[in-house]
Amino acid sequence: MLAVVAAAAEYYSALVSFIMSFVCHGAATIPTELAFSQIDPSSSGHHLGRNSQQTWCRQDTMQSGPKEPNPVSSGNVQRSIITPVIERVTLCCTLLVVFFRWFWNWGSREKPQPSLPQLNFRPSSLLKYVLTTCYSLREPFIPTSWASFGYLQTLLGLILSNGTMRYRREVLQMADGGIVALDWAWKNSSVSKRKRRKTLSKGVVLIIPDLVAGSGDVSRLCSNVYANGYEPVVFHRRGTNGLPLTTPKCQSLGDPSDLRDAVRYLFSRLRSGRRISAIGLGCGGSLLLSYLGNYGSSSRLSASVCLSPIYDLQSAIQTNRPNSLLKWLTLQLLKLNFTNHVTTMPKFFDLDSVFSSRTLTQWLECVDCPMYKLKDMAEYWEHNEPLREADEIAVPLLCINSFDDPVTKKEDIPFELFSTLPNLLLLTTESGGHCGFLEDSLNPKSWAHTVALDYIEAVLQFTENVTNERNISGRMRVDS
Repeated sequence: MLAVVAAAAEYYSALVSFIMSFVCHGAATIPTELAFSQIDPSSSGHHLGRNSQQTWCRQDTMQSGPKEPNPVSSGNVQRSIITPVIERVTLCCTLLVVFFRWFWNWGSREKPQPSLPQLNFRPSSLLKYVLTTCYSLREPFIPTSWASFGYLQTLLGLILSNGTMRYRREVLQMADGGIVALDWAWKNSSVSKRKRRKTLSKGVVLIIPDLVAGSGDVSRLCSNVYANGYEPVVFHRRGTNGLPLTTPKCQSLGDPSDLRDAVRYLFSRLRSGRRISAIGLGCGGSLLLSYLGNYGSSSRLSASVCLSPIYDLQSAIQTNRPNSLLKWLTLQLLKLNFTNHVTTMPKFFDLDSVFSSRTLTQWLECVDCPMYKLKDMAEYWEHNEPLREADEIAVPLLCINSFDDPVTKKEDIPFELFSTLPNLLLLTTESGGHCGFLEDSLNPKSWAHTVALDYIEAVLQFTENVTNERNISGRMRVDS
């Protein structure tokens, strides 16, 4: 292969040299007949250089002998119509040679070995079983070659979607009159609804999207959940994704009461043997952390996964970092969503202060603090930090973060927490962005989605095995 590439490069180089010499030294019109004559290097001609080996000349020149060229100034030489075409062809051939040589050097270089994900946890029987059976936790993450940067991974994670998913919305009214929604996802196929229900027998996976994301933004995750035999359902907060804001209250990241009522409703609908797992993305993962800490063992979840959660909300919002553009875009999206509810409750907020806010901190101070009757931002951080009740988490939890996340920095990841509390597992990678983790160059897919579903499968299998062992031991005691 190397010899073929070298021969091709030599051929194109010779071709380019010939065309360039012909274009530069040609006459007003291009000669139609060319002949190649071999010059003896020992001949004593004064019109040729000593080192000249070959020349291009007309057929009539070879018959009557060489002629002295007329001294014509370069400004008076007339260019043929075909000359620009030849120049462009020459340039294209040169660029092709350079490109193929670069491509060959890039492909034949020594590529560094992909590093394995780093795991932080406190040893337990559950995590021992998970690490033994969940092979994706021990496989390296190789990001998409043309999109290995954190910002690009984040952007592609938002853009890519799956158009085969369909949703059926179910609206739930809370005790105070607020409205949330559950979007039940299914694939648009010819399989009957009854047959789909039989195949989706492993349970329900509750998906909590990011702050301003909708069902379409998590369609790829819903597709993966559906393909693994689970029933995906997307949770939407008050006033988002087309829901009316019937009360002057939006759900903050530290208020999991609406999520609690939604999980209760799902639990009442499921038949015996089916369990509920949850996956939170970005700010949805922060809301899931608040929910797990607030309700502990009564959360009614069997497994939980957080993709790129925000652990320290105050640090992520207030610290001056290079991600100011992401904060600005998030603020504009929040304002755009808030415009849908301005006419319904103008007396509860100072609209001038709301829409003139320039930072997320000012937005929270003008919107969230009045809703929850908080005095200042210090009290807001106290009530909304996701890890304020982390010691009470009793559900097996997997958190996936990357070190190039533009939102959650490496210094904000609480490594000590995962090394202290049981049944908590932290997986970190060098790249992946914020909720990106895309691999495969031709058809990018999320590596984190595969890991999350494999983890849920392993946790549910371990729980089922423990339950069966307890039932067997209980029967043995009764029989004895």
